[in-house]
Amino acid sequence: MKSTHLIIFSVLILDIISFGIMIPAFEVMQTFYHLTAWNVSIFGTSLLLQPGTLIALGISLYALCSFFSAPLLGR
Repeated sequence: MKSTHLIIFSVLILDIISFGIMIPAFEVMQTFYHLTAWNVSIFGTSLLLQPGTLIALGISLYALCSFFSAPLLGR
């Protein structure tokens, strides 16, 4: 296996481990910070965001930031 493949594989493993660490941490933060449903108005439409939705948005935001920062850090 070439060294570049090994580096890419190890980065992917670390990324998956970080998701495995983050998912339980969001549930602990939900109970610690007493998250409740949020009533949000977007473009005149009222939405009720449940804590699970907020956790999913947090995980998605983490993945998005990881997607854009990984090439910069790898360079």
